Amino acid sequence: MSAVALDGSSTPAATREPAGRFTALYVAAVFGNALATITVLTSSLATRIDHLDHAHKDGALAAVVAVAAVVALLVTPVSGRLTDRCRSRRGMRRPWIAGGVGVGFAGLVVMAFAPSVWLLAVGWCVAQGGYNASGAALSAVLPDQFPTDVRGRVGGLVGLATAVAPVLGTGIAVLFQPSPAGMFLVPGVVAAALTLRLAQRLPDRHLPPETALPPLTAATVARSYWVDPRRFPDFGWAWLSRFLMIGAFAAVQLYMKYFLQDELHYSSDTSTGLVGVSTVVMVAFMVAASVYCGRLSDRQGRRKIFVGVAAALFGVGAVVAAGAPNLAVFEVGLAVAGAALGTYLAVDLALAADVLPDQDGDAGKDLGVFTTASAVPQILMPALAPLVLAIGGGHNYRALYVVAALFAIAGALAVRPVRGVR
Repeated sequence: MSAVALDGSSTPAATREPAGRFTALYVAAVFGNALATITVLTSSLATRIDHLDHAHKDGALAAVVAVAAVVALLVTPVSGRLTDRCRSRRGMRRPWIAGGVGVGFAGLVVMAFAPSVWLLAVGWCVAQGGYNASGAALSAVLPDQFPTDVRGRVGGLVGLATAVAPVLGTGIAVLFQPSPAGMFLVPGVVAAALTLRLAQRLPDRHLPPETALPPLTAATVARSYWVDPRRFPDFGWAWLSRFLMIGAFAAVQLYMKYFLQDELHYSSDTSTGLVGVSTVVMVAFMVAASVYCGRLSDRQGRRKIFVGVAAALFGVGAVVAAGAPNLAVFEVGLAVAGAALGTYLAVDLALAADVLPDQDGDAGKDLGVFTTASAVPQILMPALAPLVLAIGGGHNYRALYVVAALFAIAGALAVRPVRGVR
């Protein structure tokens, strides 16, 4: 099934490069979606749990993140499948982009006023469901609207947006720390404004009325969660590499506040501010690497070498951070990891789009499956973390960062068998 332009033609939109204004709107929408979710994960959620249940903050944070990640895992592929089948007069992707943001914002409202950890978890599950539905449709816009030879550049800009989001988000969290409403709702308002602007201007695909679709049965829904790695090994290896790399990043980022508290001995309030400083350091290197390496990947027509080296370099940064005796060395490790992550996120997204089993008919579903490689580690890492943290008597965040390094190195090795792209 080919993409259909708004004028009714059957020319795939991804055969021509969109105007720069549309690219900017797309990147801004990705930034907004990231701002609403990453802010919660990097700062707001840990801070809120610390205030609600300080004595059990490690276990509570792990439980809330894991449960919400399960929601994200369940929602994203199905949303991708449904956006591929959407016959709305407004297009295939637009209703899901706009509707998902609305549901996500409702979840943030619940979180802002939650009086307990369990209600906070409910709100985060709702928010994850909404923003991941919107994110599945946003991901499908990449192969819909951008040809192969510019996806690295666009991926670099997406990586830049994703990198800047936690900086601004952490700043918002620090600025509004006395006010949970500000910590959660300000990012949500920004996300809604930017995402709805893209939805308004999107030259969306439309399914022709005569297009036959299989009935939406339980079996169809179940297949939304699966791309056979035996039939499509390149996609399978790309998925595994992303899974391992995001697992490494989740361990480093999710527990950064507690590392600063328990390993470097800063107070809770001071560590919140230092998370902001550390995130700025990490993001500064992410920004430079993502934009430059995304363009370089397009020019050279190569993806694998960038993805593999970046994942291995992230492991080096995690090891440096794990052994840091003071804040300065910790920041050096984060700088190395940031440059690596920026490169990885820029080029890996382009690699995934290039190895999709179906570039047109099931792009939303397949990218939804690929997105689960980011959701699953958020489930497994909080489950694994307490076992690692218990080494040596408990709260061993240094050991956790070493495990993160091992995950990243394994992610570098996983991309080597990919054959469909260089």
